[in-house]
Amino acid sequence: MKYPLECIAHGSGNDWQAICLDLDIAVQANSLHDVTRILQEAVQSYVDDAMAQDEATRDAMLSRSAPLRVRAAWAVRLFIATLFGRRLDRNGRDTTLGFPVECPA
Repeated sequence: MKYPLECIAHGSGNDWQAICLDLDIAVQANSLHDVTRILQEAVQSYVDDAMAQDEATRDAMLSRSAPLRVRAAWAVRLFIATLFGRRLDRNGRDTTLGFPVECPA
């Protein structure tokens, strides 16, 4: 079964970070394209590793998420960006955005 995981990327220029809030996995890269690709690969690798574990370990690995304060901080950031319009970098690109990553679990 596949379902989308909640992920957020933030950055501009050559400094981008992304986090999968549902599995508490974070990555960093030089572009939005790279950070989303690397996060997708990290999520896939993490899920593959989890699926190779015994049932109790697998359940624990797949049910973890980012701490509430991290989720709340990103929720506020996205809310403000939506309410007042997204901040753009000097090339007119969004600097904070949410996106789904398919979880093959």
